[in-house]
Amino acid sequence: MLAPDLTEPYPSVSTDDNAVDAARLLVEHKLPALLVVDSDQRHALMARTDIPMVAVIECDGDQARLAGAITAARLLERLIGGS
Repeated sequence: MLAPDLTEPYPSVSTDDNAVDAARLLVEHKLPALLVVDSDQRHALMARTDIPMVAVIECDGDQARLAGAITAARLLERLIGGS
């Protein structure tokens, strides 16, 4: 068996893609990491836990407060019914 025999397609995003779309890709495909490719075809892997943090705001009537910060991927999991 040769190395090419072990390869398979892996979803990726470019450095120009939206962070929420990138997080959605992670969640929908249940990926452990995100493959990021720039215009020069340089590659980087970002673990799920390294995806940028987003603020979560809780609103209670007219009052809004910062409820915490979680990764964009984790937020999407919660929004689409993941654990």
